[in-house]
Amino acid sequence: MHALNLKTGASVRAFRREDRAVTDVALANGTAWLVAVEPPGQMLQAPIPGKLKLLRSTDLSKWTEIEADYRAVATRAVCAWGAGRLWVATDTGMLLAVRPGAE
Repeated sequence: MHALNLKTGASVRAFRREDRAVTDVALANGTAWLVAVEPPGQMLQAPIPGKLKLLRSTDLSKWTEIEADYRAVATRAVCAWGAGRLWVATDTGMLLAVRPGAE
C-alpha cells in the first residue's frame, strides 16, 4: 500500500508485509484501517481462505494489529466505516464489527 501526497505527487510505501495480502483500506477520524488476509501457504492469491488480519495506524508508518475473531477466514474482504465502527465483510460470508477502543 502506498500513501500519496496530493500536493507534491510523491508516493511513499505505507505498508508492506510478504505474509499479508491487503484487500481493502478505510480512512476514518484520522485513522487508517487495513484488512488483510494471511494466506495458508506461499501464494498470496491462493484459492484457499486464510486468516483475516485487521491493522490500524494513525501515521501510516506504525501499524497495530487488531485481534479478529479466530474463525474469520477469507480470500478477500472489504471494509467500511459507519455508525462509529469498522465493518468488515468477507467473501466467506462473515460480517465483523470493530468498535475503536473496544478491541
